[in-house]
Amino acid sequence: MFSSIEDLGQRLGKAKYVIDDVTLQVVYLASRMQKPVIVEGPPGCGKTALAQAIASAGNTVIERLQCYEGINEEKAIGKFDGSLQKLFLETQGDRLQKDWDAIRSNLHTLDFFVQGPLLRSLLYERPCVLLIDEVDKVDEGFEALLLEILSEWQISVPKLGTIKHKAIPFVILTSNEVRRLGEPGGEPKRRFLGRQPLGHRRFYWKVCKERAKRLQSGSIACDEDVTHPARLVQFLVRWTEYLRPLVHPSVAERLFLFVPPRGKRPASSFQSKWGSLLSGSWEYSYNQFLKEHGLGPLGTRQFRVTGLEIVHQVTGGDLRAMQAWANHARASTTERNYVGDGAKQRDEERLAEIMQVRGRWRQTQGKIEARGRPEHTDIGAATPGWTCLDPYSGLHGPKDTLCSAYAQCPVCPLGSIDFQSPYACAQAHNLLEAVRRAVETMAPQAWLKRMAPVQQKLLSAWLCEFSEPVRKAAEKLPLPPLPAPE
Repeated sequence: MFSSIEDLGQRLGKAKYVIDDVTLQVVYLASRMQKPVIVEGPPGCGKTALAQAIASAGNTVIERLQCYEGINEEKAIGKFDGSLQKLFLETQGDRLQKDWDAIRSNLHTLDFFVQGPLLRSLLYERPCVLLIDEVDKVDEGFEALLLEILSEWQISVPKLGTIKHKAIPFVILTSNEVRRLGEPGGEPKRRFLGRQPLGHRRFYWKVCKERAKRLQSGSIACDEDVTHPARLVQFLVRWTEYLRPLVHPSVAERLFLFVPPRGKRPASSFQSKWGSLLSGSWEYSYNQFLKEHGLGPLGTRQFRVTGLEIVHQVTGGDLRAMQAWANHARASTTERNYVGDGAKQRDEERLAEIMQVRGRWRQTQGKIEARGRPEHTDIGAATPGWTCLDPYSGLHGPKDTLCSAYAQCPVCPLGSIDFQSPYACAQAHNLLEAVRRAVETMAPQAWLKRMAPVQQKLLSAWLCEFSEPVRKAAEKLPLPPLPAPE
């Protein structure tokens, strides 16, 4: 299809498709060697566009087989048109008895066969592009069928015989990485020229989920983080290679040192090369750890729940993050089985805080804005930067109602401020400027009665208590000015 790599690159450029050098070489070699190429990546990364661009560059047609769970041979290869065969028989009349063998032979030809994408791609006079999209969704049987066809370039159909290719198509298989191709049986992927992922190198895994009663697989982009699963597996491999000479030959090929307990059975450890079973070493070490850290009885099954509690706290209750960390197929599984009572209570408390902030913001027409504050900042006070011992005391409004006395915290006996906080220092200076601007909008007598004590208290009791380093740090904070009191 292409005379050289440069020719392929120029044609793809005319098709307005930008391609990197590695992918360009893979596509060119695949066309020269007449081998399929598999492209892996998340939806939307350009896998289908690559096939369309190659078809445009090669000035040929594209045949697309869209794969899905439960796809069968009829959808991919085709089937006989029973209605057309019946209509043909009705037109033969008297010939049915005289020349039945010839008529029966005609019934099972391509003239009465509805061709699928796989068969059509083999019958073109010049090579086409065959796109087998989302091949990772098919089962192992259909995957084996594809591999057989793509290796021999011919299709065997009952009653139709073996149909050989007229021209070998250029085949591109795409995968959204729902599962690793070729798992769990064998290594059929060795027939492909190469696996060219669009994006980062990925780490694949396959584990047995006892609750789901089936194997589950997944993948994640590799990076250099020491906590990345790929790095942890590398560490286990090196550690195991070091330990194998020390254990009994009968268990030397095992990867893990200890077998976790199931039910009431205790955890067991490896045998030494002298044959002695160290069955109590794991339990002893585990109990010592709990004792040293002041922990009560803690089963190994609780580790995962505890880990998800940490994820919940770090991410602020992000259920999707917890689902990804636990490798659950559904968020409902995580929420139902792994979100503890403490996490649910934190969610309720956070929701109450948000409702409280929203209510006060509406009561003060936007003067008290809690968004953008540091996480450690108290949101109970009615003035940004301040703290309140009891915002429901009723000193400046009805009792048991959230206080909305903006700018009154400096003169309120329940108000306080953190003198070590640059944020609090900056907001105290902002409040002083807001109080001074209120002279222009408030009646003189009202300002003298309400705002003059606030200004005097700020200057004499609050601002003078901040240290020089805190004031310098406060000057660097890009905080917007506070609204003037009314």
